[in-house]
Amino acid sequence: MTVSDVLKLVLKNISREDVLSTTTFDSSSEIAPTTEQSKLISDLIACLNDTVQSIVYIYHPLKKVENITVTDEQFNYSDLSETLIDIMKIKDASGVSERFTTFPSFFKCKNGKYTITYSYVPDMLTSLTDVLIIPEGKVNERILATGCTSRFYLKRGMYQDANVWDVSFQRLLLVGQRPKHIPEMSPRGWY
Repeated sequence: MTVSDVLKLVLKNISREDVLSTTTFDSSSEIAPTTEQSKLISDLIACLNDTVQSIVYIYHPLKKVENITVTDEQFNYSDLSETLIDIMKIKDASGVSERFTTFPSFFKCKNGKYTITYSYVPDMLTSLTDVLIIPEGKVNERILATGCTSRFYLKRGMYQDANVWDVSFQRLLLVGQRPKHIPEMSPRGWY
């Protein structure tokens, strides 16, 4: 899924289908986007970034597993391949969890080779062709478009519209957190 796929839905949500007929979204069109339409697209990309950030920070974290080597009893977060949000676990080569202490820019533990599992922040989206990095099976285009629409109205000072879209956004995210089936309880002898 690309930024363009989500923004097409957002433009319909905010009743700005006129932007869809420009060369920005339709390569066969001869209509160039106006300055106002170009600013609208950049504002929507910023709103989509906010939406993705809130999803991965609060609802559905992105997880990554990496092999690391700890020297001098500390490891800098900047040495990880992604921008760290939270460390979930650190295990040694035999699969035993290692104790660690976190600090603002590094963590401390014994020297050695470890496997670290952590949540991370995806890169910021900058263009319509960027591919969204989101939790698989948890978030779809509709959820992202609803959250982005809410953020757009909030940014424009349209608080009632923003609230309506935010309530929908929250509900859609909660549906993704529910189990697919209701667990069965064994019958009780309550008669």
